[in-house]
Amino acid sequence: MYFAAWVGDAILDEMRGFNVIKPLFRHEGRHPSLVHNFPIQDDPGIATSNQTEGTAFTETVLATSSQTATALLNGQVATVTDVLDAVSMVDAVSHFAQVLGRSCAEEVTYTCGAAFASSTGAWSAATLAGFYNAMADLEAADATGQFVAVVLPAALATMRTDLTTATTVSFAGNPANPTLGLASNFPNGYVGNIAGVDTYLTSLAGTNAMFVKNVSFGFYEVWDTRIETHRDTFQPGTQIAATTCYGVACIRAAWSSDVA
Repeated sequence: MYFAAWVGDAILDEMRGFNVIKPLFRHEGRHPSLVHNFPIQDDPGIATSNQTEGTAFTETVLATSSQTATALLNGQVATVTDVLDAVSMVDAVSHFAQVLGRSCAEEVTYTCGAAFASSTGAWSAATLAGFYNAMADLEAADATGQFVAVVLPAALATMRTDLTTATTVSFAGNPANPTLGLASNFPNGYVGNIAGVDTYLTSLAGTNAMFVKNVSFGFYEVWDTRIETHRDTFQPGTQIAATTCYGVACIRAAWSSDVA
């Protein structure tokens, strides 16, 4: 006796982009408010040179400003019926709860990537030359800190070709994959260090971007992915809710450069 078809219980996860952006943003935890202001010291200008002895300096007005992140509710809800759970080869509630959690993580990356559109700088093109141009944008804005880049698959394909033909580019591959060369794939989202810039891959960002890690953009998080269940006796079944509550802000647009 045999079955016409047997279904394995090792389910291949759905295809999703790499969630690499959130850790690159400045993180602020929950406060008793949905709105968080990231404070910025305004530049009072250069000090006066060659002041005449016996004359008073002009009083300087000192000021601060801020960029605001407003936390909003995001999530996904689904119901696993008791009938499905009874005949499933795996724990259906647990399985689909993880799927919804991954949907929330994907939404976070998508929203963070959309913030790149607030950048002041612009790459000349989505190429290695444009990558260098983005570095120049940040340097021209006197950016300090660790430069990082997030690139889309199409841009990485072009940059990979450029990298394999370049003779003066400094490249350090992903330490998790020490045998990978310039033309290799990057299976966990971290490409490596290109010319001193840690570079990440995702298909979820709106544009390719280079910015200063933990400075250029802010992430205000009221709560991280939260998964809860609720019995619905009228289905009957178990309702699963996966939610997040957070807001994103571009803190210093001049220290970010992007291109579609």
